[in-house]
Amino acid sequence: MANGKRRPVKAPGELGELIDAMLSHAPEDRPTVYEVGKALS
Repeated sequence: MANGKRRPVKAPGELGELIDAMLSHAPEDRPTVYEVGKALS
């Protein structure tokens, strides 16, 4: 894995929040598959 800062992801609305959470460095901060599915439905 590369070290350093990641480029910010800018997506509007709830989907942007979901994407930001999915890219979290800490696994415990990432949404579960269930949470992602619920957000997308």
